[in-house]
Amino acid sequence: MDIKNKYIKLLFRLFIIISILECIYLFAVPPILGYFANKNFISDIFNAKTNAKIEYANIKIKTHIKPQITFKTDRIIISEKNKENIFLDANNIDLKVNLLPLIIKKFNPKHLYAGNIQINIEKDKNGIYNFQK
Repeated sequence: MDIKNKYIKLLFRLFIIISILECIYLFAVPPILGYFANKNFISDIFNAKTNAKIEYANIKIKTHIKPQITFKTDRIIISEKNKENIFLDANNIDLKVNLLPLIIKKFNPKHLYAGNIQINIEKDKNGIYNFQK
């Protein structure tokens, strides 16, 4: 009977720890990510890693019980880094991303909605499109 009680206590403690971690994920992570997103943290990383520039307005981040994050923004503009040529301009973006594939650096969006989207695709004299540079 004593061993059974130990396992029950261990399972109960494990359940409490998992519940606390899930609450932190659901309620503490979105405000922290939203703070960094509104301080241009995401755009700075995007701009450093690509040859493009990203601008967004009023971003909101929401977590889900499943390991997913939803990004919502009023407007997003992606343009060439050193030029004024706009590659993508869209309003009311809603993007839901699975988190587990991000661990292995694989982007796996589950849902994407964009309203009033404009995409500008151009080919230069060498036959290279503006999104390939």
